[in-house]
Amino acid sequence: MALEATSSTPSKPGSGLARTAAWAVPGVVLLVACGLRLAQYLHNKAIWLDEAYLALNILNRSYSGLLERLDYGQGAPFAFLMLERAVVDYLGSSEFALRAVPLLAGLLSVVLLCVLLRRWTAWGGAMFALALFAVSGPCIRYSGEVKQYATDVLVTLVLLLVLSPMAQGRGGIGRGIVAALTGAAAVWCAYPAIFVLAGAATTLTIDSIHRRRYRAFAGWSTVGAVWAASFAAYYLFSLHTIGANIVVRSWWTDTFMPFPPRSFVDVNWFVRAFFDYFNDPLGMTAAGVGAILFVLGVGPFFRRAPVLGALLLTPLAFALLASGLQRYPFTTRFLLFTVPLTLPFIAEGFERIRAQTRSPLIPACIVAVALMQPSITAARSVLRPEASEGIRPTYEYLKNRIETGDTVYVYHWAIFPLQYYEKKAGNLQGTKVLGESRRADWSYYVQDIASLRGKSRVWFVFETSHAHLSGQERQFFTTYLDTVGKRLDAFESTQSSAYLYDLGQPAP
Repeated sequence: MALEATSSTPSKPGSGLARTAAWAVPGVVLLVACGLRLAQYLHNKAIWLDEAYLALNILNRSYSGLLERLDYGQGAPFAFLMLERAVVDYLGSSEFALRAVPLLAGLLSVVLLCVLLRRWTAWGGAMFALALFAVSGPCIRYSGEVKQYATDVLVTLVLLLVLSPMAQGRGGIGRGIVAALTGAAAVWCAYPAIFVLAGAATTLTIDSIHRRRYRAFAGWSTVGAVWAASFAAYYLFSLHTIGANIVVRSWWTDTFMPFPPRSFVDVNWFVRAFFDYFNDPLGMTAAGVGAILFVLGVGPFFRRAPVLGALLLTPLAFALLASGLQRYPFTTRFLLFTVPLTLPFIAEGFERIRAQTRSPLIPACIVAVALMQPSITAARSVLRPEASEGIRPTYEYLKNRIETGDTVYVYHWAIFPLQYYEKKAGNLQGTKVLGESRRADWSYYVQDIASLRGKSRVWFVFETSHAHLSGQERQFFTTYLDTVGKRLDAFESTQSSAYLYDLGQPAP
């Protein structure tokens, strides 16, 4: 299965000061990257709605129960769920415990990306790309949330670590066996692993045919069959329930590739998706700079290492195809796994500009424009983290104030975060009434309140961090409640609140 080498050795710094920089700069970048991820983790922000959906599945189900279709429209890979459940069993149900797996994935990803970039690109470009990853807001964020996207990145990097040597001409039966086993396991660890494997199988099989290496072709056909069998087993075992969920698919309609494109609006989707990518998930506020560097880097990278280049880009093509079939959203966090796939081309584009300009001013300006705002945002998140209390302080307040016999009306965005904290620290007293989303017609909220008239102690609990209308809806509730009842108590924090009303007078 050996392939001829197709890539040149990336340039290395010279001697003296450059040699010191060769280990000092990546060391500093790695420390910054890990420090930012650890700082976010230690900030211990409250569990918010999206996290609560998945956290409640993890906490409320057994290991075998996690193999069934998850509640609340959720889906997560088998291995991720098993790891999360194991951590909860040993460390408890705290925010720290639930976020430990994503944190570990985020820290390991930084190290693996550094290793791979140094193998594939020149030193300056590698450090620039690594710095982009270090301060990337989405990459930092998902290293500290109870979601699987950080592990998607790690699995992608592990696959690249195993597969890229073969794309650079270093094959063999032993590497083929490792690739087969790693890929077979990867599809159970990360949904988008199938795109990386499909890209690898396509690239390396076509390359072996092109070079008339039929033993390599037979070997890659066998490896691909092992991967396909593992994916088929997982699909029948669990994955098919997500693709069949029409409601979940409807959430992401606008993120599916128009297939085939039939109008200018459809064509514009591709342009928008291309530039949006560099902002999120890549994390570049100067998305245009990222797009230019990427485009400039693709050609030189393919001329230097065509097989490796195809190995990196074909997963994006397969993800786009799945999007066109309405099976995978082509947007933001769902594409976080592709960040290690596109950064090498950005590094190559940066190196091309650096090599063709005599003055260091232009590369320095690119570094400043690309890194300044993400770096400021990342530093601010450490020095002055945004308020992220969620429902937690309101839950603590209610736990000490609710009396037996009280009624608790829970606003719809607050239901699942509140249920998480009840699962973690104990149920609140009182009879709960769970509100429904009535954003299209607020008159339904009046009907909800009318159904509670005649009760002398009714708590109304709000969480307003999720949607921009939440605060307006809370204001609507309290304004109306002040006209039909008497406010007895109130608690307000940055992102949540609770109000106690006497609604003793029945509705007319």
